Amino acid sequence: MNKRRQELEQRITQLERSLEQLKTQLKKETETDQHQAIDQLENYFNEVDDRFAHLSDFWGSMLEEFHSIFNSDTPIEHK
Repeated sequence: MNKRRQELEQRITQLERSLEQLKTQLKKETETDQHQAIDQLENYFNEVDDRFAHLSDFWGSMLEEFHSIFNSDTPIEHK
């Protein structure tokens, strides 16, 4: 093999290694971004669930209060 060809092959090998390292780094960063997005969604859903629970408690208390105010004989249904 001539020297020029050998140098080109070595350079190609180095570039391929560099490309693989960059691909690996990109994959890790993409996974990190996805995990952060999932964490944000979980936080959002937890907040929505918490607000719904408070609203449900409020609604139940309000129904009980109306029932006691109007002294109804009709049973209250909580949903």
